[in-house]
Amino acid sequence: MKYLATPKLQLALILLAIILFHLISNFSLYLLVYFVITISLTVFVDYLFIWSRKIKPFLLSGAVVTGSIISLLYSPKNSFLELFIIIVLAIASKHFIKYKGRHIFNPAVFGLFLGSLIFKIPVAWWGVSSNSWLISILLFSTAYVSIFRSRKIFAILSFLIIYNIGTFFLNGYVNPLDPVIVFFSLVMLPEPMTSPNNRLKQIYFGTVTAVMLIFLSRIIFIPEVLLGSLLLSNLVFLKNSS
Repeated sequence: MKYLATPKLQLALILLAIILFHLISNFSLYLLVYFVITISLTVFVDYLFIWSRKIKPFLLSGAVVTGSIISLLYSPKNSFLELFIIIVLAIASKHFIKYKGRHIFNPAVFGLFLGSLIFKIPVAWWGVSSNSWLISILLFSTAYVSIFRSRKIFAILSFLIIYNIGTFFLNGYVNPLDPVIVFFSLVMLPEPMTSPNNRLKQIYFGTVTAVMLIFLSRIIFIPEVLLGSLLLSNLVFLKNSS
């Protein structure tokens, strides 16, 4: 029961609830197989790397989170081979691209971003873009984990404030309830291992990510500028993500 109180498992359960909603509201055997394969394969690849590194096995709620994010953002219509490579890239980054024992990049972001570059396919964000009120409730419920359990409120707020102000100033319009931005800011941005814990550093982290997002989207063509801006911030705050 103590393990059930961990932020990673709580986030995993919310993401699985979103997946369950999609299965109930729009059931198809193909979609069921897609979700099962994506999450199971992510856990399997993680265990494979753990075994190869001779690490004692443990319950991989982090792998469930990574697999769930990938399944909700990668289009089910795309190739399963591409999906497999994206999963391997994501989990490999967690195990082998590290600094002082901590992975540098958000695994799901790393895999999806590299996959979009290699295969020239956009990240679909399909599973979090629904207009359903239940999906919206589940998306915002992740704030409990990110704000109260992982204590990343300053990173989240600084990102949202700068992003929304900057977008409104440049475009004359902004949707503060954009589900893609909500999911990104509440689930992907505050990943515990790759974002700072210190209050001031969180503010810098969120601000820099928002500024990079706005700047890169205007100046440089990157297929997935939202994910790319976060990966750059992970690098900039490499020594401060603790």
